[in-house]
Amino acid sequence: MGRPHLVFFLLLFRLVGVGGEEYVVATYNVENLFDAVEDGAEYDEFRPSSFWTEEKVLVRLEAVSRVVRSLDADVLILQEVENERVLGRLVSGYLADAGYRWHFLPEEEGAVHVAVLSRIPVEGVRVHALKDPRVAVLRSVVEVEYRLGGEQVFLFGVHLISRAGPAWRDEIRRNQLFLIARRLEEIRRTAPGAHVLVGGDFNMEADEVETFFDRALFPQDVHSVWSMMVPGTMPSGSYWYEGRWERIDGFFFTEGLRDGVGLDVTGGEVMAFPWLLDERGRPWSWDMGTGSGYSDHLPVKVILTDLTRMK
Repeated sequence: MGRPHLVFFLLLFRLVGVGGEEYVVATYNVENLFDAVEDGAEYDEFRPSSFWTEEKVLVRLEAVSRVVRSLDADVLILQEVENERVLGRLVSGYLADAGYRWHFLPEEEGAVHVAVLSRIPVEGVRVHALKDPRVAVLRSVVEVEYRLGGEQVFLFGVHLISRAGPAWRDEIRRNQLFLIARRLEEIRRTAPGAHVLVGGDFNMEADEVETFFDRALFPQDVHSVWSMMVPGTMPSGSYWYEGRWERIDGFFFTEGLRDGVGLDVTGGEVMAFPWLLDERGRPWSWDMGTGSGYSDHLPVKVILTDLTRMK
């Protein structure tokens, strides 16, 4: 288990939601946010000895911050962030007035990591790491504990191993999900009544993830935010691959978040801002050469509402 790097900023922050009734949580794969310091773990193309420069870093930070500001999420899970150094630059230099008092990512090996930005006070942080001899480094799962509307909520931020490569990587993805399912079972036993929200880039279709949790050794009754979206009102996926949309980014939540009592998931959306799309209506991927574009993924958000405080 890795040690999370947790940073506090003394900034004023927005009160969450209207009358404290609504919380927005989002996930966004930024497609490689690197700084210009060569540490040795970065991808070759993001080394200053290649052609990655501080000027390109500034353009990249500006692009990512535009998306983050537009999402206006109370909690944001980011994937593919290099390290705490570049995350700190994003938060303190480009999002200083956005209210993200808490930000953190695991201190671990690897080129990119999962990060979490939060306006909401954090009750606790854990990092869950899976080891497999076939892979040098696997991205850890970040767990953040909150108290929302007086209810205990555990948020998991994930970025499962890529589908590129040998077929045995499918097994590793299932093992990563099993790690989460086992922790969900532990929460169910030790914190009855607590809610769980799992979000991120799963590199698996949403229905595959949902089926896995249903059939796991520790079966979990989870639901996908994709099931709450109205067909035809937005892109039918968050990622365009081989000629079709895929639902590999998103959120899954436990039964207590849809029972009509207290805190509930009341909506979800693919955040397809027009400027995030190319001329074909697909995600406008970041182009290192020109400095244009944003990411090959679209952000996805989920809305949690405290029904006991609805007017």
